[in-house]
Amino acid sequence: MAHFRATMQGQRGEASRLGNKKNGMRVTVRGWRAGLTIAAYHDEATGEDVFQIASDGGTNHAPRAKIVLDGETDAEVRVKV
Repeated sequence: MAHFRATMQGQRGEASRLGNKKNGMRVTVRGWRAGLTIAAYHDEATGEDVFQIASDGGTNHAPRAKIVLDGETDAEVRVKV
C-alpha cells in the first residue's frame, strides 16, 4: 500500500509515483547548474515520516548550489503521523 505519493508536471503532462513505508521514495529535479533531491522514508523507531532535502550542482555538475531552507543548506523535516 502506498504511504508516499509524488506528482510532477512537465512538458509531456502530469505523472505520479507511489512509495511505501518500507522503501520510501526519492525525487530528483535538476537544472543545468543546480538541483534538489528529496528522499522520503518512514522512521519506524519514532513513527515519523522523514523528508531529507539536499542540493547539488545540477546536470552540469557545477559547484554545489547553496539552497537555504530556514538557515540550513540542507534540511531534514520530520512529520509525526
